[in-house]
Amino acid sequence: MFAKWIQRVEEMGELKVIEGAGWDLEIGALSVLASKHKENSPALLFDRIKDYPHGYRILVGFFESLKHSALTTNLPPDITREGFIQACRERLAKSAYITPRCAVGLGTSGDQVQQRIDAEAANHRTSRNISVGAVCRVVLRQR
Repeated sequence: MFAKWIQRVEEMGELKVIEGAGWDLEIGALSVLASKHKENSPALLFDRIKDYPHGYRILVGFFESLKHSALTTNLPPDITREGFIQACRERLAKSAYITPRCAVGLGTSGDQVQQRIDAEAANHRTSRNISVGAVCRVVLRQR
């Protein structure tokens, strides 16, 4: 689950938790600023997001560094860049996609997350104030 990934990255000292950031400008801006230093970028976990229900969090930066990419793709975090590339090539040569570390069920909470994402996407089409990046963001809800 993502909780294990977050725990591992936190143990490595590569996670920054940011509480109370605004979804409209701050999360996008901080995500871009953090990604400027790719190899040394921490993963960012936004918690207690303004105007979001309690318990929803956003995780960014799970591919920002080699260590994060290795953990995300279920490879050892101390792998070399060359080893990571070779492992990815081997996986692709076997016609297998890089498998996710966990599957997220689409129960009630998944439906609620999807509804929120749909609402944000609709709002984004009509608003100039929402900062949306071109990279993947994961919205988490703690159970």
